[in-house]
Amino acid sequence: LGLSLAAVNASAVSQQEEVFVRKPSALDKLPDAAKGGTYYTAISNNPKVINPLLSNDANSSSLEGFLWASLFSEDPDSFTPIPYLAESYKISADRTTYTFNLNKKARWQDGTPVTTDDVKFTFDTLMDPKTEAAALRSYWEGSSLKVVDKYTFQFINKAPKFDTFRFFYGFVPIQKKQFASEKDFNKAKGVMNPMGNGPYTLASFSRDQSVNFQRVKDWWALELPHFKNRFNADTVVARIITDPNLE
Repeated sequence: LGLSLAAVNASAVSQQEEVFVRKPSALDKLPDAAKGGTYYTAISNNPKVINPLLSNDANSSSLEGFLWASLFSEDPDSFTPIPYLAESYKISADRTTYTFNLNKKARWQDGTPVTTDDVKFTFDTLMDPKTEAAALRSYWEGSSLKVVDKYTFQFINKAPKFDTFRFFYGFVPIQKKQFASEKDFNKAKGVMNPMGNGPYTLASFSRDQSVNFQRVKDWWALELPHFKNRFNADTVVARIITDPNLE
């Protein structure tokens, strides 16, 4: 009988709608930090692309966090989601519909707002068989996207999957404006000349030398408490060092 009641209670919990509640983050407690200086890091080869849909190597992917924001970030201690491009979410009781609300202050580096037009364009481009993103696309099989309004959209699954939510909130949109008129996304100029919405812009890329980033001083996400004292270096230099003994 005890096991039966436990099963009933567990079933009842699993059928409740989940609404985002912002929890304190370890990042909120970072000490005040001065801005300036240069942060040096290293990658082992030239990035093949600088685009979150097409990158399939570690060197390319390691640069994305400087340029683009995902829907949610994660607390480094608890691994719970914390707002980034999206300010809130809601998960349906049957765990098939995930509703996200974008932060209306989020901006691309050209000053235009991040909207569901960008999110839908990104998703449609990813799911297009002509886009050279087969490995990433495989994770999204059985998922669809529905736009509710300019700042609200839903990911919909035919059936719940393992770790579905974590994968959804890690979604990284690209700017529709930059790519909408391109005939071949894979060969678009923008895949090496990114328009991001993250804390840095791409300043220069010297093959076999370095990839250089410049901090966005009026970055929209600095208003979020968990980003107030992060990304403090004015410049980031990713040195391209093919010989690990030289790092």
